[in-house]
Amino acid sequence: MIKKEIRRIGVNFAVSHFLMSFLFLFAASSFYIYHAFNEEQNNIKKIIKNEVYAVENAFVFNELDFAPLPITVQVVIADNKDRIVYGNISKDVDISTVKRDGYLKIDSHILFCSNIKDSVYRVIGAYDLSTVYSLYIGQFFIYVAFSFFISVVFGYFAFLFSLRWLKRIEKSYEDLEEFTEMFSHEVLTPISSALFYINDEEVRVSLLKAKDFLSNFLNFQKHKAFPWKSKKVDIKEVVDLIQKEFLFLTKDKNIQINTNINVENITSNQEFLYFILKNTIENAVKFSKENGSIDIEIYKTDKKDILIKIENSTDEAVLFEDKFESKKGFGLGFHIVKKMVENLNGTLNFSHQKDKITILIKLKDR
Repeated sequence: MIKKEIRRIGVNFAVSHFLMSFLFLFAASSFYIYHAFNEEQNNIKKIIKNEVYAVENAFVFNELDFAPLPITVQVVIADNKDRIVYGNISKDVDISTVKRDGYLKIDSHILFCSNIKDSVYRVIGAYDLSTVYSLYIGQFFIYVAFSFFISVVFGYFAFLFSLRWLKRIEKSYEDLEEFTEMFSHEVLTPISSALFYINDEEVRVSLLKAKDFLSNFLNFQKHKAFPWKSKKVDIKEVVDLIQKEFLFLTKDKNIQINTNINVENITSNQEFLYFILKNTIENAVKFSKENGSIDIEIYKTDKKDILIKIENSTDEAVLFEDKFESKKGFGLGFHIVKKMVENLNGTLNFSHQKDKITILIKLKDR
């Protein structure tokens, strides 16, 4: 499982590098095209202006016959009634809107107008930007395609290098898993064997606490080291199973467990959910006074969250939240429960009143 997680991290690493690279190159390409296009427009404006002034000077000095029309720029001379007396211009350009001196943009055309002094005539120059648009749009898509290709290559090498680096982490986890398995076998096996032969109640309780501590430690390491997959879990079935496990304790203390479960299934991690409920209910049983009661309520909120509320009657005055403090079970096991709830994107809160402990767990139904 850790190998799949390492590969998933490598893929995420590659995707993030691909996106960063592509966004950077895309932004750089966009800025370059925008800047180049503006520069081209400025050059075109200068060309139009020069051609307009050239025709205007030729008109003033009666030399139009000797002034050939420019090829790239359309230049016309029009009177105050918009009649063209010289040159020709595209039908897409309405010269009636071009009255004042200066530049004007009409659709894909950029124009420059110069009113001839002491005359009813004006000179209008126009340039069709359609080809310029097509050229720069084509360049933009070429740059985007090139940016995409470079980003894919960058992401691929990021994936390869990340797997190489993550191999060390994989080796560390494998060593940790091997160590915890060996440790648990070497310690838990003798403890389990000793429990068959030791009749002293205090020693047995101490050994059971040590066994629970080591089991919780292993669960904690497993929780930290390995990913999990969600699936549909019958939460009522889980609660019923846990109740049966603690039946001897509830009978011994004459504790009544009342359940009100209004949720059939929850999409979550079954192992985590079982551990959370088992430890929480176990602590409720341990903290409950004799002839007391435990109320388990599970329901879905308006926001589709799953709320698990566990209340028990008690004579205890203090609860411990720190992971190394312990009182009848509220120690490392409860710390692991909190971490698992957080791993499920949930929250855990508990409160203590005079004769009641309330634990409220909120989980997301994935």
